[in-house]
Amino acid sequence: MARPFVDEAPWDTGPDRIEPEHVHPRRRTGLAAFLLAAMAIQIPRVALPASASVGPDVKNVAAAAPTREEAAAATSTCLPDDGRAATAVREAAAAVNSLFEIEPYVQGADDSSASVLWLPKDRDEIGYVEYGTTPAYGLSATAEKKRRLRRDGTMRRGGAWVARARLAGLAPNTKYYYRVVLGSGASGEGTFRTAPSGDGTGFTFLVFGDTTDNRKEHYRIVSVAGAMFDPAFVIHVGDAISEKADKVKDFRPVFLQPVVRNIKDAFGDGDFSAGTSWKSEFFPGARPLLMEAPYFLARGNHERNSKRMALYFEAPDGSPQGRCYGFDWGAAHFATVDTNRNFKPGSAQHAFLDGDLSASAKPFKVFFAHHPPYSSARHGSTFRIRKYIQPLLEAHGVKLAFAGHDHSYQRTVVNGVTYIVLPPGGDETYPQANRKENPDGLLFVRERGFVQVDVLADRMVVTAWTFDEGAPLPDITDRFEIFP
Repeated sequence: MARPFVDEAPWDTGPDRIEPEHVHPRRRTGLAAFLLAAMAIQIPRVALPASASVGPDVKNVAAAAPTREEAAAATSTCLPDDGRAATAVREAAAAVNSLFEIEPYVQGADDSSASVLWLPKDRDEIGYVEYGTTPAYGLSATAEKKRRLRRDGTMRRGGAWVARARLAGLAPNTKYYYRVVLGSGASGEGTFRTAPSGDGTGFTFLVFGDTTDNRKEHYRIVSVAGAMFDPAFVIHVGDAISEKADKVKDFRPVFLQPVVRNIKDAFGDGDFSAGTSWKSEFFPGARPLLMEAPYFLARGNHERNSKRMALYFEAPDGSPQGRCYGFDWGAAHFATVDTNRNFKPGSAQHAFLDGDLSASAKPFKVFFAHHPPYSSARHGSTFRIRKYIQPLLEAHGVKLAFAGHDHSYQRTVVNGVTYIVLPPGGDETYPQANRKENPDGLLFVRERGFVQVDVLADRMVVTAWTFDEGAPLPDITDRFEIFP
């Protein structure tokens, strides 16, 4: 029996609201303070349509959104009147960028450890990390060069590298401050929170997709999200960069493709996106959140062959993020596979997903990948996922699945699983092209944005935020609850 629609938010949205305990406060200055002031206004409640088809474990809840007039009035009082603040920010960023080709960011966090990675412009100095539970730090960790791994698990001797320091012996569910120190200067201060050691502590995570090469929009959306929330981590459902890593297939004449591939392997690290896209598109755009929350990525069609993903991104235990992997965080388990590759029964990916999900006893299970099984936008539904992956999700109690690829926000509920298509986090939006591809879709919104998920003791609260064209702040487009 479907739960009735209730016109109330899971917590009060008024000016005297009490934030849930799992939302951790952060020190916010500059852009963050400006955006938060804009959000700290009383906002009207907007009811979302309820549907009896969503099932007993899903309930719509009320959404709230500021009007354009309220947002404009709130933001106008926060703008610097002489430009000095903006100039100071630019000067500070320039000083840091003179030291780092990739600025420090956190990866591979669990309840007792985390990694900090960076790439200095001066390749002769690696640097080290200062960290601690206060801005005074008090602890330090040495770094080493991390390179891509061979198939046998050993590290390559040459080729691309990043500096990496593994911070061990950390306390669970604790906020840490860190910075990287080089001989010629230091980075800005970053923060991160370790995972809780049990299921009883709530947390928030954010989900983005399809950021690609629109660095300006990507940065703007991530900046807003980072000012509004303090996520434990971020999931990205793929197409983080614009270049396809398989451009050898476009080389003509065809018989020379193996030769070109060998040359690229020898001199280009076998990765067409290695030299430009990650460094010029993803890292600058994601910067506002990368320094404060680990990212977990699924492979999209644009970076499907990128060998740098395993170099730049780590699973919670510090191992490289492979094409398929899973991890626990609090009361939730997360799993992904590469939907560009074979995931039919009998394949390695199908066997992994079946075993990974069946081994988890967490009350909440979340799946994320790039291609959507249910979509009515330009690309449409990926029926192979319906055929081969959907039965695994239903058999193992997965209640929430994220995808991207079709550049719009969509929600569909089938057999107890809620399927979300992520709005693009920077790239262009797609129109609804074929309703017959997904007749069961509950909602379609053609806007950029992101999704916020609050994992509580007895439910997950999912909120979709999207931006009207030209709007500085997002509206709540959708909000619903999922129960174990």
